[in-house]
Amino acid sequence: MLLLLAALLLAAPDTASQTDDADSEETTTAADREERLDDAEAEEPEDAAPEHAAAKERAAEAAFTVAAGTRGERRIELSAKTSKDGLSFSLGAVESGGPRADQRQELVAGFETGPLRIEGRFVPWSSGLLRASGEVAVHFEQVGLILGARTAKFGRYEMKSGGVRLELERSFGETLHAGVTGSVWMLSLDAPKSADAWNAYAKNTLDWAQRWETATWVSKDLGVVALIPALSISQPPQPGALEARGSLGLEVQVGQAKLRAEAGTAKLWPQEQWLFDLSAGMTMALY
Repeated sequence: MLLLLAALLLAAPDTASQTDDADSEETTTAADREERLDDAEAEEPEDAAPEHAAAKERAAEAAFTVAAGTRGERRIELSAKTSKDGLSFSLGAVESGGPRADQRQELVAGFETGPLRIEGRFVPWSSGLLRASGEVAVHFEQVGLILGARTAKFGRYEMKSGGVRLELERSFGETLHAGVTGSVWMLSLDAPKSADAWNAYAKNTLDWAQRWETATWVSKDLGVVALIPALSISQPPQPGALEARGSLGLEVQVGQAKLRAEAGTAKLWPQEQWLFDLSAGMTMALY
């Protein structure tokens, strides 16, 4: 009996030791779990950051523009644009008309990625006019090169053209920006014989073509308001013709919306004719 009691007493410390060891292991395991949880929580912001950054790259906006001029033309354009991961797609519709130009609809589609931008416009036999045009633009920092082409058919009139435009832009501080552009177009018009076939074509289609144009503009940021004056000189298709135009634009940022308005005036030679036009619009960031 004494031997059995002694054996139990000798075994008791071992049991306590095992209990202590088990408690120690549980404590160590719990500590390890807490450390792993702390490490995981510390790593979560790093893992979540790319998702948050990617969400910021998604954007969408809608815009509309209305315009009218003393030639009697009127124009409304609606468009929507979405961007994600450096890619942008846009779709739009235009309705225009004038004293001799019936109301017509035009479709617009665009694509942009990195320095490349592509835009196409199409009038699908609207009120007798079939017209297609496109631009391919490449921009590198402050320089842009744009190639364009368009073709149109209206009754016995058939017009074809192709051109190139160069854009230069520079910033002077954070609030002042300026740019110059120059473009040259090759024009061809098959039309019935008349005193001024180009003028007759333009009045029926509202396609006022130019052989060349040079322009300059300045943008001055005044907080939520920006003023944008611009000047241009161009040559219409008629021999000896010249057009000079000046305009003043105004942009106002109101929350997620950017409001804009522009008033312009032009003078044509040798007709000695003055022209005036107004436009207004808004661009709204949807998200």
